[in-house]
Amino acid sequence: ILIDNFVDDRVLSMLTKRSDGVTATIHTRYNEQFLTDLRKHNEQYPSIEFIQLPHRNHDRFLIIDNKVLFLGASVKDMGTGLCAVTEMEITPETILGLLK
Repeated sequence: ILIDNFVDDRVLSMLTKRSDGVTATIHTRYNEQFLTDLRKHNEQYPSIEFIQLPHRNHDRFLIIDNKVLFLGASVKDMGTGLCAVTEMEITPETILGLLK
């Protein structure tokens, strides 16, 4: 589960590398280009679920299994400069509950 306001086709490309049977959900703010890219992606690869964020979030999070990671940059920008990734001591349910 990715929570990030700034998702684009580069993030979708990264998610094509996930193992068989691994689901992916993106919570983000949409724009028409993103929806077009997501539709094209989902026609060719295992689907990624999209959930509209109810409000702007400043911070970004990645949930893998039961781990919540705080991301210091949007996933699309990782690797272009210094960026911290911190494992948090909070449950995925807590973070997801705060999105509502």
